[in-house]
Amino acid sequence: MKSEETIRLFEGDPYLRRFEARVVDRTESEGISYVTLDRTAFYPTSGGQPCDHGTLNGLSVSDVTETDGRIVHRVEGELTEPLVEGEIDWFRRFDHMQQHTGQHMLSQAFFRVVGAMTVGFHLGESYCSIDLAELTTSDELIHRIEAVANRIVFEDRPVNCREVKRDKIDTFPLRKPPAVAGDIRVVEIDDFDHVACCGTHVGRTGEVGLIKVLKHERYKGGARIAFVCGGRALEDYEKKTIILREACGHLTVGEQDLPQSVVRLKEENKQLLRETAHLRSAVIQSEAAALLEGALRLGNWRVVKKTYTDRDSEELKALSKAFCQMESVIGLIGLKSETGLLFLSCSSDIEIDLGRILRTILDQIEGKGGGQPSYAQGRCGDPEVVESALEMALRHIESQLES
Repeated sequence: MKSEETIRLFEGDPYLRRFEARVVDRTESEGISYVTLDRTAFYPTSGGQPCDHGTLNGLSVSDVTETDGRIVHRVEGELTEPLVEGEIDWFRRFDHMQQHTGQHMLSQAFFRVVGAMTVGFHLGESYCSIDLAELTTSDELIHRIEAVANRIVFEDRPVNCREVKRDKIDTFPLRKPPAVAGDIRVVEIDDFDHVACCGTHVGRTGEVGLIKVLKHERYKGGARIAFVCGGRALEDYEKKTIILREACGHLTVGEQDLPQSVVRLKEENKQLLRETAHLRSAVIQSEAAALLEGALRLGNWRVVKKTYTDRDSEELKALSKAFCQMESVIGLIGLKSETGLLFLSCSSDIEIDLGRILRTILDQIEGKGGGQPSYAQGRCGDPEVVESALEMALRHIESQLES
């Protein structure tokens, strides 16, 4: 090791929670200290694993990075002492140890069962993921993989880490070749997995607790697997148990009957939606017919002009289009909403271009919209101009009738 490199205490003992060290470099900026120590138990972000958090002399350490073998700690506050006492956020550290060790077992299980190679790993705040090359997944395959990985968990096999000289690498059955030159650190799960890795891991597979795949999907010609281990798996199980219990309570069914009940409710909902759509259409047709009784007469045309203030825009759109199915009818409908909406429509037997008329009006009132000759829709921008805009539309229609 070069003299300027930070001694990595976490490699020798990932269970080390407290340590003492000497400050070898320090910079400060706006109340934040960036501190390099001669030795540290803080793991820096690398290899898909996030950094440790904790404290140095009681000040919060929120980020840890590494450059050229030197590990830098971001400290929230001014750290001025030459000697420090560090303490790791053990809950976060052990969680990362569980997730990372579980990833090794899951990756090896995929490799042994289907020969799939892990090409990516991410340890997130709520779940982890691995990317596998040239693999098509299925629920049945995931069940098999989980069984293999969790068998290794339950057998509580030892997990050992060792430094290996470069000329001895070939004597280890590594799952994949190391990505760095020189001596490497090998993580070995007894009689199951060997891989070059710089992360922190548990001492025995039983400490991983449980490995559970949350979802699997196609990703870049292969597959992406989201999973959780240990405490995260327990938390996920607890949340889903609560959801399951509440769903069964609302439907007054047992857990085993829940899927069938959901399917039944889904079909009933589809039927209700169809019936509702039919009834809504009938109501709209009836409303359109009632509006015709008070329609204006322009030659052989009947014009319905009406402004609403408290209607759903989709309802008014349907009402406006209902006039398109009638004979010799023009609909000029407005809605005073937040911005003001216009709906212009006419029967197919009327030779008039409502789209052009609407665009002409919107240009004058700085609105937006457009449409076809028999149906057009626009937004006014100001709800107070809706009625005047409909009057303008009526005048355009009258002028075309006169010509």
